[in-house]
Amino acid sequence: MVRLKAGLWAVAFLVFALFPTVVKNPAFMTIAVYTLVYMACATSWNMFSGYSGYVALGSAAFFGTGAYTMALFSVHLHMAGGAAMFWLVPWAVWSPWWRPCSSVSWRFVFAGTPSS
Repeated sequence: MVRLKAGLWAVAFLVFALFPTVVKNPAFMTIAVYTLVYMACATSWNMFSGYSGYVALGSAAFFGTGAYTMALFSVHLHMAGGAAMFWLVPWAVWSPWWRPCSSVSWRFVFAGTPSS
């Protein structure tokens, strides 16, 4: 049973990895991207509200803020929508403005205790 489950995960990963290279129709790609985004939103809503019973609207606020920010980037930087926008993520991680912030100890951020 464990081998079957691992095999199904491998097949699912392969399908998701090869989907952009096999499907060239922009309409199908748009539907696939929206489907994955809404799956992520539904999963976060299930984790926060379904398991705890606490109605948290923070994930919806962050989702809306991120979508609005990406729309502004798309308009003002004249970028095409879709997967091309995801190239902003590595740029944001490795850009020079991030380096002064890298002095923050992540152990302090996650554990709430100062690092030694």
